[in-house]
Amino acid sequence: MLELIINSGIGEVRVASILDGNPYAVKIFRNTVPQLLGGVYWGRVKNLARDLDGAFIDLGKKYGEAFIPYRHARPIAPKGKGVQKPKNISHVIYEGQLIPIEIIREAIPHDNKLPQVRARRDIFEEKKPPKIPTCITPAPSPTERTILWGGKDAESIIFDDLEAMADAKKSFPDLAKIMKHYKDPPTLFEDYGLSERLDQIKTGISPLPSGGTIRFEETSAIVAIDVNSGSIGKGQASEKVKLQVNIEAAHKIADEIQFQNFGGLMVIDFIDLSRETDRRTLMKVFDGALRVAGVELEKTGLSKFMLMELRHKKAGWSIPRQLNNNPIETEALELLRLGLKEGSTSLPGSLTLEAIPPIIKWLEKNDLLLRQLKQKIGREIHLEVAKASSSRIFL
Repeated sequence: MLELIINSGIGEVRVASILDGNPYAVKIFRNTVPQLLGGVYWGRVKNLARDLDGAFIDLGKKYGEAFIPYRHARPIAPKGKGVQKPKNISHVIYEGQLIPIEIIREAIPHDNKLPQVRARRDIFEEKKPPKIPTCITPAPSPTERTILWGGKDAESIIFDDLEAMADAKKSFPDLAKIMKHYKDPPTLFEDYGLSERLDQIKTGISPLPSGGTIRFEETSAIVAIDVNSGSIGKGQASEKVKLQVNIEAAHKIADEIQFQNFGGLMVIDFIDLSRETDRRTLMKVFDGALRVAGVELEKTGLSKFMLMELRHKKAGWSIPRQLNNNPIETEALELLRLGLKEGSTSLPGSLTLEAIPPIIKWLEKNDLLLRQLKQKIGREIHLEVAKASSSRIFL
């Protein structure tokens, strides 16, 4: 059974797909980051990048820039008798031209990749362009994006917010019958074990049942995955023990590639196995684990140093990047989430959020989120600078 659970927090919406009771994938949509995927705009061709066979598109001050490759611009190439067949981007569009485009891939800031767009010939032929970049159809809201991300195949969609569920029913009436409100809204992610899992992701370390661990370290160029035997590896670990840890790691890595949305080049450093039969067993187990997790990728075999390279198509931000790229924002949003949980109790009084100065400064800068929290819980909210390094909330 595939369930979709949606946690509508202050400043972000978190969604997870649960397959037969186990977390399968998770996605975070933050209101602090412009969500453009699926939006349609009139954009101005800022400059042609002939070396990339594409062009940079100005979407206006609010939305920034995007990139259109030649293959996605070709549909609006000039047509007619005597018109040269286009061979590159300069045959299709020109600098300063306003063209209708749709965002088809999110930006990946840590890789310096802009949103990717495709030209919309239907609009190009039917509509007169404006004088400046303009939004035609805004991107779906965070709640709508959660349904588009995983709701179409779900047998049940569970919300912790009645208002979000009502909006989703309006946007997706055909799915209304499978939408439900959770019995204890503030603990939705906790009850499914997702809050603990996300906290673990922030550390970069995943424990294994045997006592071993896996460390995930992501850079702009590579995801390094290191398998360690941990406490059971002290002394001279037997070949049987090392194979056991590697097999556990193979299952876990397959799950985490899917769950954490890792993409690009990955390198796994397994624990050394001296027997060829054990190496073949590990490869067979890993292939099976990838199939079960639904992960399609390219991979090499095991090198003599127990290294394996994998390449998986990137689909936006990985979860660790999203959580750790701006740790102050992540902690501030967590504080707001805890404030919503605490402030929803029946205890009287105002709500005080206590945190270190950078978090307080972030909250003051994003005071709209504080106003949203106040409206949700019906209490006055006070900010205080913490004397210690940890944050806390109290009524």
